[in-house]
Amino acid sequence: MSAEQYGARLLEDVQEECLEQVRLESPSFVTTAQSPITRVDLVGEGEGYEDVTSGRNDYNRRPPPHRGLSSSTATTVEITSGKSCRGKTTLLYYLSALTALPKTHGGRGSVVVYIDSDGAFSSTRLHRVMRHCLSPSTLHAREDTSVRPLDSDDESLESLAREALNHVLVFRPQSSSHLLSILDSLPTVLLDRTKHSSIHRTLGLLVVDSATSFYWQDRLDRDMARLIQSKSPGSTLDVVPETRETFSRTTRIIQRLKSLQERFECAVIFSTNSSSSSSSSKASATAQVQSNLQPPPPPNENNNTPSRSPWTNYARLTLHLEKTLVPQFAPHMSMDECLRDAEKRFEAVKDSKITATVTTNKRHHHLDRGGEEQRRRQDLGFAFKVNDGGIEF
Repeated sequence: MSAEQYGARLLEDVQEECLEQVRLESPSFVTTAQSPITRVDLVGEGEGYEDVTSGRNDYNRRPPPHRGLSSSTATTVEITSGKSCRGKTTLLYYLSALTALPKTHGGRGSVVVYIDSDGAFSSTRLHRVMRHCLSPSTLHAREDTSVRPLDSDDESLESLAREALNHVLVFRPQSSSHLLSILDSLPTVLLDRTKHSSIHRTLGLLVVDSATSFYWQDRLDRDMARLIQSKSPGSTLDVVPETRETFSRTTRIIQRLKSLQERFECAVIFSTNSSSSSSSSKASATAQVQSNLQPPPPPNENNNTPSRSPWTNYARLTLHLEKTLVPQFAPHMSMDECLRDAEKRFEAVKDSKITATVTTNKRHHHLDRGGEEQRRRQDLGFAFKVNDGGIEF
């Protein structure tokens, strides 16, 4: 046998695999500082992505210890409000835009996974928010010294915004079971270079809008399972597993999010509808009647602590959004007086601000104190205004 034939036989036993596939199939996946998936925090500066083909890696250097995403550094934010149209989705668009835009233009240069449970995601609206973030006036207001001077050419800004949109992966689940399936398959999708063009970027943000979309659907399934169980005592063994599965769907979704957060070291932000009204807002009788016509928000599912939902327990920060109330027309005003002041009222409604009250969940800091009750600290919030282009703080 010649050397050429022997070499050909050896090459037949060689199996080619990409690095992402090897890490995906590894049973003990460990994220280190040399991993292509590194931490990108919304607040702190991320470590970024190091190209393994650059030749700058020091292979003789001892790898640093694994710095996992501990509970003290995890970025998990809940955005909630008692009513709709309070700016939750717009705020999520703003955070997604900052995450997807390049670092040289005020962004984070990361991948955004947007789970659109409500089915109301608008790429056009997100594009407008990105263009607003790229405007020189917005960057100057943010006072970001790390951003290089921008070219005011509209074509350049349009190209940057469209390029950033390519790194926003949108999923639209139709049920809680579908959402669980998406979360289970998400690592495979992210690490497959044939599925998307963002393989060179880190996962910076995972958005769920909203986390309570399938509450009433799950409740109907749970009630139907109970009804079948009560009418068919002989089929109890067949129905109980389905009932337990329906009960634990929220817990299972949260567990999947925690697993993804630990694996990819990303931030998780989700929106919910709160059933409790804010103590600072006092709606009028007419506003209360109008709110009764809307579908009620899902109540809290935690029976032990009625004022806390599992999603609130999962979040480290909760943003309670409330819109500044605009006084309505007085009952004694005539139609002519209302029409005369209608323009002023429209301007007041247009310029109304949304206040976000930040509540910090101190649960993780008190777990080692004999199971002390969860504490929450009221912090100072912030205000912003939603306009045609995006958000102004």
